[in-house]
Amino acid sequence: IFNSLMSRSSQGNNTALTEAGIILLPQSRHLPAITLTNQDGQPVLINELKDKWSLLFFGYTYCPDICPTTLSQLRQIKSELPKAVQDKLQVVL
Repeated sequence: IFNSLMSRSSQGNNTALTEAGIILLPQSRHLPAITLTNQDGQPVLINELKDKWSLLFFGYTYCPDICPTTLSQLRQIKSELPKAVQDKLQVVL
């Protein structure tokens, strides 16, 4: 589902997206001027998320079981996408 969504401009089958846990907004939304913190304690400005699909995964500072597994799955999904699509996608924990 995700590959077809990223490869085409159509929004695909909304039921299939919902069943996969994907929430696709029909249009872009204005984001507030917030600052996130990266793994090195450095600020990440919201503007750094512009112009790419961003998969946001909210984890914990200590998450030895679920977080590495989920990030591994996201890396696998990204690696299976065509190169042109990979360049449009970033995964953020």
